[in-house]
Amino acid sequence: MARPHAHSALSHYNSANPGAEYDAVKPLKSSIVGFRDEIWVHVNFLARRKGAPPDTPEQRFFAQMHYDCLNTPSVETCIILEDPLKRFKKECSICDGSYGIYHPSDGEFICGKKRQKKEFFRTRNVVEWRFVNLPLDS
Repeated sequence: MARPHAHSALSHYNSANPGAEYDAVKPLKSSIVGFRDEIWVHVNFLARRKGAPPDTPEQRFFAQMHYDCLNTPSVETCIILEDPLKRFKKECSICDGSYGIYHPSDGEFICGKKRQKKEFFRTRNVVEWRFVNLPLDS
């Protein structure tokens, strides 16, 4: 599930950082929640500098993005998490600590702060929510 989010986030990162582009190596984990009528995602993935040899160390990225009702992605944050990883949090109000998604400081992402939790709806409800009012004869 992390793969499409990682590719969208990395595309955004590369367009904002010409000359310092990366290729996706491996999607890691993602967490998804509904927030203010959109679907929000936190994702970690590994990427390597474009054109770098295969033995070049990979970088771990954190990205936060959301999708509108037309499933169009908007990347809010996509950053490299430099070692040592132990200085980063592994949880927020979206991501349970067991997910293993490393996060930057609270100031570097929009959705996932404790005070927002009461506004979340879980994605298992999204399918029902989108089809509740569709006419049966269409």
